[in-house]
Amino acid sequence: MDRFVEVHADPISRLHPESLKRTSDPRSCINEPCIIEGVGAIAQCRAVRHERFTVQVKQIRQHRFVGNHNKTVRAQIRIRGPLRIATAVIKLVALIMLLTTNGHPLDTSPAQLGEFVDSSELLGDPAALREALAEQGYLFFRRLLDTDTVLAARHEILTKFAILGEVDDRYPIDEAVAGDGHGVLHANMRAFSESVRGGARYLAVTDNERILAIHEALLTGPVRSFDFRWPRFVRPGEGCGFHCDGPYMNRGTSRIVSSWIPLGRVRREEGALIILENSHKSERLHSGYLQADADIDGLEWLDANPTATQQKYGDRWLTTDFEPGDVLCFGMHTLHGAIDNASTTGRCRLSSDSRYQRVDEPADPRWNGDTIEGHGGSRVFYPGLGHWNNADFQDEWKDIDEQGRLSLRSPSDEAEA
Repeated sequence: MDRFVEVHADPISRLHPESLKRTSDPRSCINEPCIIEGVGAIAQCRAVRHERFTVQVKQIRQHRFVGNHNKTVRAQIRIRGPLRIATAVIKLVALIMLLTTNGHPLDTSPAQLGEFVDSSELLGDPAALREALAEQGYLFFRRLLDTDTVLAARHEILTKFAILGEVDDRYPIDEAVAGDGHGVLHANMRAFSESVRGGARYLAVTDNERILAIHEALLTGPVRSFDFRWPRFVRPGEGCGFHCDGPYMNRGTSRIVSSWIPLGRVRREEGALIILENSHKSERLHSGYLQADADIDGLEWLDANPTATQQKYGDRWLTTDFEPGDVLCFGMHTLHGAIDNASTTGRCRLSSDSRYQRVDEPADPRWNGDTIEGHGGSRVFYPGLGHWNNADFQDEWKDIDEQGRLSLRSPSDEAEA
């Protein structure tokens, strides 16, 4: 009778790989722990048919392997007869797989996908910063913020998500491994959202003096952050449709700058933000979409397909592997979205959106004041948990009842509305 031994490598570092034999031949792992490595290792293992054993490969959580990072998988060894196998590990090296946005493939060739340019050398030169923002449509600063300050905000927020079961507390909280969300439908989510957005350590990031100084340089005067801030928790399998910020916050001054701040590491395959190069100069956007008011005109995501969006509105997609302390600033006319979170370890993305304007200019009442209305008073900002193409803002804003509990719509509800 066949017997099964499940082999775990999640992550491989827990198995002390330096002590394991490395090989490109799965058959050499019969009697001792080993690492099977090399491009195509999965295919090699699936092809193995030894008279006494078979290697069967399973991906962790069935997520895609993405990028040039080392990846690990789970495998099963099907044993025929009395053969003893202590363990085995499969490690994939430089395996190029698919990045997606909204489920659509993202062309990663150099002609279609590039890296952000680091503008850190321009700090201290306000005129050069303004010129670069006008030309590029964005400014990227590597390690602008103190890492410990960012990670303190991360821990503060993830601890709250863990209470809802959104973070699996069997693992270290800061690893942000997705949980089962058992408390989401039972909690007062209005109170939860206010707690997350108003956390002292989170505000120490969004209103950090280095952040404010950059926006004062860009807007040529004293600035303030919007009263509403957008901390985002992105589960594996989730992403974000393509849009510009302008139509969503254009009832006050037009001189607004957004800052996207990763609250911890965010690799590309973990849901990194992407910007469409030169989209802020698109006449097609300026003559139509950017004239709209998102609430009055009922905007959904502008598009979901990265290739079609490129062809219509800009040049290359730009992104990077983000580290804690990085900051990305961009204007209201810059088209952006996110790569789908395809973490192989179940890691959720945590990031922050915050907006800044001059203190002496009118503010959009949807996001500022004692009573913030957002997209309607009976809703709460809680992204994810479904895909509606952001019809009626449901990808990000959820209906709540009188007790503040979520009332999720199904995609079919939107089709019938």
